[in-house]
Amino acid sequence: MDTKTRPKTIEELWSNSYLAEGNAPYVEALYEDYLQDPQRVAPEWRAYFTQLQSAGDRDLVHSQIRAAVSELTRQPRSAAPVAAGSRDLLLQEKQLRVSQLIHAYRTYGHQQAQFNPLCPDSLKAPALPELQLEYHGLSETDLDCEFDTGMLAGTERASLRDIIAILCRNYMRSIGAEYMYIPNPREKRWLCERLERPAGIPEFSKEEKLTLLERLTAAEGLEDFLHKKYVGQKRFSLEGGDALIPMLDELI
Repeated sequence: MDTKTRPKTIEELWSNSYLAEGNAPYVEALYEDYLQDPQRVAPEWRAYFTQLQSAGDRDLVHSQIRAAVSELTRQPRSAAPVAAGSRDLLLQEKQLRVSQLIHAYRTYGHQQAQFNPLCPDSLKAPALPELQLEYHGLSETDLDCEFDTGMLAGTERASLRDIIAILCRNYMRSIGAEYMYIPNPREKRWLCERLERPAGIPEFSKEEKLTLLERLTAAEGLEDFLHKKYVGQKRFSLEGGDALIPMLDELI
């Protein structure tokens, strides 16, 4: 019988049983100790681990490698070095990073929206690193440079300062728009175009604001009156539908 196909004997299985899957964490811990200091493990383990080392090439401590990789993934991305005189290549690199910044505002901007009307500093959401210039390899020196906007707010090119102002106006005011999770690209683009166009944020005059306030107050007053007049009866209730009032006012 071929030695490659014959069943292993009990002696052969016993000789390497310490390498069974259930012992893997223990063996890994011993190997980590060996890599840091061979004298920290028993002589039989030291002899075994020494056989694993390639000639003249000692293995590195795995925990240190994992820690280094984890630290690199947490660091902000920095701009890649560009050869001297490659101005076009540098501009292309900057343009890519500006596009990434725009995408980040569309994805995470709603998390920084001002939902609290009183806006105390203690309740403001902490700043997201994904919305910082440094995270995308940009700096304040780039704020006055012009970049392609991808038709952001209907304009083809704008300074980085204006791009950030437009993004903050659309995604970080009192309404947060979260739509980048939508799988259908056409639906997602439809929402994006209407949120970012100049008319995406309506501006009301003082008279229009007072009219809307009067109608909202009247609806709230009617609900309160019915609640007190007909206690325990089935009754009219807004239940959050008061947002429909200014919408119908605008449509009609």
